[in-house]
Amino acid sequence: MRWVLGSAGLVLVCVVLALAVVGIKSCAEQPDITTTVVEPAREAGMAAAAVDGTAITAKVMVEAAEADTATLENDRVIRSTPGAAATVPAAVTAAGLRAQCMRQAYSRDPRCASVLATGRQPAR
Repeated sequence: MRWVLGSAGLVLVCVVLALAVVGIKSCAEQPDITTTVVEPAREAGMAAAAVDGTAITAKVMVEAAEADTATLENDRVIRSTPGAAATVPAAVTAAGLRAQCMRQAYSRDPRCASVLATGRQPAR
């Protein structure tokens, strides 16, 4: 009787061992989700981000070039206008500077430091 229980136990151990080997082998044969799903999605995301970044950089460069072109054109038009070389009275220059310095865009201009310190409103 001992031999039968021993044989049954041995058969049971062999069956469990065989199932474990088959289970491990089938798991090993399944593709890893990291390589089949995550990696391609990550790579696609990185490629899309690179394309977006390049497009944004190109757009900013075009806009900066357009702004520079407009600034140069405005400067040319202003300087070529009749009377552009005429001397401007100091009071008119000061009034123009005060008005310009009241704008947020010029608040950090070094020429505006003394104008803003006085707290005067621009002349009307």
